[in-house]
Amino acid sequence: MHYEPLDHKNWALWRRQIIMLESTVYEASRQDNPKTLRDIICHSKSASFIAHDKSTVAGFCLGGPIELFPHVRGPSEDSTRGHFQTLYSADTCVAPIFQGRGIARELKLLQRTVAKTKGYRFISGRNRAVLAQKMWGLNRSLGARPIHIIEGDYQDNLVPDICIYYVINL
Repeated sequence: MHYEPLDHKNWALWRRQIIMLESTVYEASRQDNPKTLRDIICHSKSASFIAHDKSTVAGFCLGGPIELFPHVRGPSEDSTRGHFQTLYSADTCVAPIFQGRGIARELKLLQRTVAKTKGYRFISGRNRAVLAQKMWGLNRSLGARPIHIIEGDYQDNLVPDICIYYVINL
């Protein structure tokens, strides 16, 4: 498996596969539009990575300054917003055929390392309760602690409609 940073130089190369993978793995209410994905990946303070086998995307992890997410519950209320010290980990996604191989962990570890080098003090994120339980376990193993529970954010008739907003100290 090959891991590399995702940025403005390779966004166009991987764009189509990233969008397709997100639509395959995430329920519609959690999918980002292509502009949002591009804005995260191409931001100078992004900490985004891709895992691939030279031609196929196995997974990706996207993060940018929390200030890019004023429209998202959790980041919009975060007390560190406006201080440019928190990376918001917006997406971590692994294709079903590649799940269970440690790819998400490796992507998150790379993201954490780069976040530190870019001057971030915290990584925050959201995990949907029950439906993203494996990701919540992974984030907990990396030091995540829940900040608050957000109810009724997805409004997609899937139960539970709850997400955990967390922070990892760097």
